[in-house]
Amino acid sequence: MLRRIISKFFITILPFDFLKQSADVQNFLKLAKNNGINTILDIGANTGQYAELLFEHGYDGKIVSFEPLTEAHKVLLQKEKSFPNWIIADRCALGEMDKEVTIHISKNLKSSSILPMLKMHSDTDPESRYVSSENVPMFTLDSIGPKYLDEDAVIFLKMDVQGYEKNVLAGAEDLFNRIKGIQLECSLSPLYDGELLLADLIKKIEGRGFRLYDIIPGFRDPASGILLQTDCIFLKKTA
Repeated sequence: MLRRIISKFFITILPFDFLKQSADVQNFLKLAKNNGINTILDIGANTGQYAELLFEHGYDGKIVSFEPLTEAHKVLLQKEKSFPNWIIADRCALGEMDKEVTIHISKNLKSSSILPMLKMHSDTDPESRYVSSENVPMFTLDSIGPKYLDEDAVIFLKMDVQGYEKNVLAGAEDLFNRIKGIQLECSLSPLYDGELLLADLIKKIEGRGFRLYDIIPGFRDPASGILLQTDCIFLKKTA
């Protein structure tokens, strides 16, 4: 009843999650503008949710999306056509060396990882459990990144790689001096075998000359409400 009454006065009630997501995007757009960021490397793009959101909110720089899964990569190639500044890289994973790897595919696609999933993750979210796998080429960001970067690129590195963050960073030694900001998903509790947890990732990235800029809460245990993953944004200390 209340919604019908309000709608008569042309007021739209938006879900809280949508409003919060929009606020997070606006905060990022301020960060990008204030720090001259003109290129985003979107590592682990899935079907392009992150890039679409930024473009739809007015981001006018370049986004290069990397995605290893065949199914998701096909979706990206179709979506790319709608945004002139969106480049879909050749299908590959990114990591610490150039080689072929096996990636475990989750039922929901977005939880897919090179690393084995721990029971805590699959028990908390049954849709995340692995259902198949495929072999994919893996490259370091240093070896494949320059193919997609302009000489004047000021880089923001965005990673959603399900526990493989330290490996991606290990393959980006040469590019580090061009990276102005980093966003990565950090686990507070072990969800993948071999991943670095939040405190260790913060220490590792701050040790490379970055400072913690923002924290965006993410995946929670729906039963207990405990926060299991969060996105952390870092800025180079000179920025």
